[in-house]
Amino acid sequence: MAEKELTSPSDIARRPIVRLVLTSGLGAGLRFAGAGCGLLAYVLLAHLLDPGDLGTVFLATSLAAIGASLFCFGIPGLLTRIFARYKARHRIASAWLVFKSARRTALLVCFGAIAIALIAISVMVGGTRLLLPTFIAGAALVPAIVLLRLNGALAFAFRRPITGYMPDSFARPALLLLAAAALFVADAAPSVATVLAVIAAIAWATVVVQAYQLRALRPPEDAAARPPKAGIRLFKAWQRAGITLLPASIVLSLFADAVILIASLVLGSSDIAVLGIALRLTFLAGFVIQVLMQVVLPDMADATATGNRRSLVDTVRKATALCFVASAAAFVFFWLGGKTILGLFGPEFVAGYDCLIVLALAQIARVPGAVATHYLTLTGRQRDVSLVMGAALIVLAVGSIAAAEPLGLTGIGLAVLTTQLFISAVLCVLVFRYDRMPLVGRAVRRYFLEPMQSKS
Repeated sequence: MAEKELTSPSDIARRPIVRLVLTSGLGAGLRFAGAGCGLLAYVLLAHLLDPGDLGTVFLATSLAAIGASLFCFGIPGLLTRIFARYKARHRIASAWLVFKSARRTALLVCFGAIAIALIAISVMVGGTRLLLPTFIAGAALVPAIVLLRLNGALAFAFRRPITGYMPDSFARPALLLLAAAALFVADAAPSVATVLAVIAAIAWATVVVQAYQLRALRPPEDAAARPPKAGIRLFKAWQRAGITLLPASIVLSLFADAVILIASLVLGSSDIAVLGIALRLTFLAGFVIQVLMQVVLPDMADATATGNRRSLVDTVRKATALCFVASAAAFVFFWLGGKTILGLFGPEFVAGYDCLIVLALAQIARVPGAVATHYLTLTGRQRDVSLVMGAALIVLAVGSIAAAEPLGLTGIGLAVLTTQLFISAVLCVLVFRYDRMPLVGRAVRRYFLEPMQSKS
């Protein structure tokens, strides 16, 4: 039975704040449950693998996630806006053409890049036998993530957050927990390639489940009747906008993976394992931010498309308040129990407590920037957002490299905090510049220029 729309097309800002909590709470519950399963799975893997091998697993999965995001060309971040715009213009078939072209192109580019990399690794001299199985297992994960990103964005565009979240956010970590528990009970000693192969197999299983759940969503008949070139032209037009959103997509959705990749340039594999655990713990608060924004995003898009500015502002205000409360609660939780939680992974992970606290502060600093990003994107200012996020990645890289040597893991945490403060400050200035300055200009004309002209 197909999932019904969790939110109606009416503006969510007109509902009581409790309704927003309940609407987003279901998705947040799935994310938290999935994150809990994932953390328990990594607790078991931390006892099965050396810290260095666990760090390699973190690095490989982060590389796969960012690679998949690049191959999607930013279309998942625009898909809700695409369907909202063409629905308002009674051209829903055009939105389906964009989605189908994006999926086909992403998979072709993905498999092409994997083939080129596989050939390059095969002809390498030395270390090929050790590297090739690990690469194949990690590469198998990339196209699965591509499909999960695109199909999940399609589910959100049709207001089906359960279908969007369940396979990727809950089913994957839950199945990984079962697999890790089986390995732990069997007292196995898995290699990095084996663990990555299990993760890839789980990802493909969730792709099948999500595709089955979306089977009821079918494009109208006139979409199939149109020539393929029409869809390609529409896709290329949106692709240009999507590419400008890639830095924002990485910072908002894959920031932990970007931090791990950058930190791998200056830290060893054992430290990467500790950093990966600390990031996943603190980004539990980030799940709430993502869930809230995904739930209200269709209503924000509808309010933008219809010019209902009051509804848009009210929705943003309520979502921001809830995100701040959730992030502050997470900071207090990690401040009080961080060492105990890190100790579950092993005594060597307790060394990441200071980094954990700084990363929890970074989640609070992240809230204004996350909300402002969606607001500016929906109002057509994605180029400004992209420039800020691109600059933020540079700030992250420079800060991490500069602070890692004297401060170690804590230095990476401070670089993350600095980056989030930079993003929030600059984006809030942009929001004020675009939305408040016209009000100031009208006030000046009304109270100063017009009285002076009437007197003259």
